[in-house]
Amino acid sequence: MWLFNVSIIGIAMLLAFDHATQACASEETEQEQILRISRRALADKHSITAAELQKIITAKDASYFIISLQSPHEFARGHIPGANLLKLDYAHPDSALNLLPRDKIIVVTDPNGQQSCQMTIFLRELGYDARTLLLGMAGWNKEFAGTGAFPEGRKLPLANTATPLRLVPPQSSKASRQSDSDNILQKTREYASQRRPVSISHEELAAMKDDALLVSMQSPEDYAYAHIPGAASLPAKIFIDDDQQLLQLPRDKKIVVACYIGHYSNVGAMILNQLGYEAYSLDWGLAGWNISGFKNQSPLLQTDHRFPAEHTAEYSN
Repeated sequence: MWLFNVSIIGIAMLLAFDHATQACASEETEQEQILRISRRALADKHSITAAELQKIITAKDASYFIISLQSPHEFARGHIPGANLLKLDYAHPDSALNLLPRDKIIVVTDPNGQQSCQMTIFLRELGYDARTLLLGMAGWNKEFAGTGAFPEGRKLPLANTATPLRLVPPQSSKASRQSDSDNILQKTREYASQRRPVSISHEELAAMKDDALLVSMQSPEDYAYAHIPGAASLPAKIFIDDDQQLLQLPRDKKIVVACYIGHYSNVGAMILNQLGYEAYSLDWGLAGWNISGFKNQSPLLQTDHRFPAEHTAEYSN
């Protein structure tokens, strides 16, 4: 009887150990959780054109809620009809988030589509159905887009020779003990509290010299055609299809993300910052570097919409 009890206890201990081992093996780390959440956020449609939004406004579709990230001065001068001015501090976002309805599609607008891309991915990670207005007010009616609405048309040199992307073993990450939303909020607060700029200029990139790793989110085909010299290829599809590679970037470098016009790169920089990197978006990407780098000039940059804009009495010339 004694031997039988010992055997039962031994089997129970082995089963418990095996269960614990399997649980540890399948346990999701904080970084893996960020990747899963961002992958889900990028999976569905997360942008809208000015023409699509104009139809929604004309139809008075109440299922949409429009927010503007313009400054109060820009908003007073001219904004999307029906838009609500919102100021959200990523380090302390709760009060602003409480103003957003969960039962509506949120359209995020700004002067030129750069800030709104980061805000949109952040909201989608938190479970909101958010869409960014492509090119913001510059795509709606550039008369009200504010300063810096379009690239300056530089003609800096381009390259068509690939720069290898240096990958390193991923940094260890502790198992997640938080809900999806809590982890996103914590990681976003951590990097936002550093008060670093979201994006940098071409001059600021040059000043970083060897401290920066420049990556391009262009498609492999477009990257092969022309890219910013020194940029390694990190296609946008990696953020959805092969996102484990995002954990293998060197952490001893500042990661500067470039794309076509700065939309993808703002999303990429947001996710990399949430993963603990020091990441920046390159202002206006390839369009701001040398517009001739496009195989076919982006139709977005040729937009000449003149959809009506509202203004408020607070603005004066």
